[in-house]
Amino acid sequence: MYGCRLIQLTILASLILPFLASCHQITVDDPAAPLEPPGPASVDFDADQCGLITGQVHWDSEPPKQETISAWLSAEGGTQVTVPNPLVPDIQRGLVRGAIVFLRGVDARKARPWSHAPVAILQEEYQIRIQQDNETSPIGFVRRGDNIEMVSRQPVFHSLHLSGATFATIAFPDPDVVRKRRLDRRGLVELSSAAGYYWARAFVFVDDHPYFTRTDAEGRFRFDDVPQGEYEIVCWLPGWRAIRHTRDPESALISRQEIEPPIEIVHHIIVDRKKIIDVPFTMSASPSVR
Repeated sequence: MYGCRLIQLTILASLILPFLASCHQITVDDPAAPLEPPGPASVDFDADQCGLITGQVHWDSEPPKQETISAWLSAEGGTQVTVPNPLVPDIQRGLVRGAIVFLRGVDARKARPWSHAPVAILQEEYQIRIQQDNETSPIGFVRRGDNIEMVSRQPVFHSLHLSGATFATIAFPDPDVVRKRRLDRRGLVELSSAAGYYWARAFVFVDDHPYFTRTDAEGRFRFDDVPQGEYEIVCWLPGWRAIRHTRDPESALISRQEIEPPIEIVHHIIVDRKKIIDVPFTMSASPSVR
């Protein structure tokens, strides 16, 4: 009898321990995990060897309509909420406000010093919002190796899921408790709700150089002090329309949704010393919404 019980406990442990280990890897920072250390950014920056990039982003199709999302929250006792979709592009007079423009192929040692403010991620009004550079938007820019601050401003359960260049799930059972996480890998991090608020999404670009920006109300952008060289310049908008829903089998409420891919346009450019290069972009709705 004792031998049988020992075998059962051994089998149970073999099933539970890997699960607990995987949960640990997903939900908390592991100080023993290998990190990708940032390089020596800006050590060779020389403003006399730089040029200037300007441009404007146009929209050449019917502008998408601003929309709201209505949903029932089973976790909140059947409460119905109506929230705006913050990822719908802001198009005015054929110009795109809030499009993300950035450079690829930059040698971080020659780049100008990082100039963006720290990122604060707020979970409030059943949305995920990013505060940075005196703006609140669904998109932010983080220097690799820096911390982001995350907090819930609502007296409801929030849980923030990070995927892409960083993978984690971080619970916020109580409001106004600030959590921090260091982002050590370059790339795009998608933020989404793991608490049932399936529409809540935001994005963080992580890199060693500061050449990331949003277009202004006239669709314009500008990069000062770009080292001379060859680059890809990218204009990016997140997808905003759902193409597939998953429903909870118990409540029949929507639990997750799949969003169309982002719109991305890439141009190859050459930046010369003391020269200005103008780069126009023309965007339109992604194929899934045409």
